[in-house]
Amino acid sequence: MYFTIPVRAIKSLGDVRSFARTKTLASFVSFTKELNASVRGLKLSEEIFISPLLQRLLKALSCLENTVRRCPPTGDLMRYGNVMYRDWHEQMVSSAGDLLGDILPKQNHVSDMQSFFWYTIPE
Repeated sequence: MYFTIPVRAIKSLGDVRSFARTKTLASFVSFTKELNASVRGLKLSEEIFISPLLQRLLKALSCLENTVRRCPPTGDLMRYGNVMYRDWHEQMVSSAGDLLGDILPKQNHVSDMQSFFWYTIPE
């Protein structure tokens, strides 16, 4: 297995149109539909099994949500975006390695590093 630092590939509307025809997007949409189908008919109050992996994912999402709460957008209109975005992004990047390390198994180290770069890549 080799490691390639990811680069941003969708930079224009044409890139979006090209991506819309890929197997990757079809797989993602299929996965999302399967997730939706798996909970159809369940009540929100119903007890469900939450796997250890899902528990770790929920913990990571909670940490990210807390980061968003600590860095709310300011009301100032700025030419190059909201200044709080930089603070949020900096905090997210500083916690990314720990969050992904908690989620992914240790044998997926290369995948973990690849995910880290996707997670922290600047826009």
